Amino acid sequence: MIKGEVIVPQDLEENEAGEMIRSMLVQGFTLSHLHIHADGSTEAIKRFNKYKKMYKADVIKEVIQC
Repeated sequence: MIKGEVIVPQDLEENEAGEMIRSMLVQGFTLSHLHIHADGSTEAIKRFNKYKKMYKADVIKEVIQC
């Protein structure tokens, strides 16, 4: 989930994931096209930042599975 420079990872396995995503969308967050598979929020943010630096902004807009 992204809003400006704010990045919030959301684990889809959490019971309340649907409600969290709905709430964040109402607050103006968008779903990132960069989907990251990680073993926790900290690892997800590290991977996101790594790939954000590797690809130009226009490439990040596409769906990338990592």
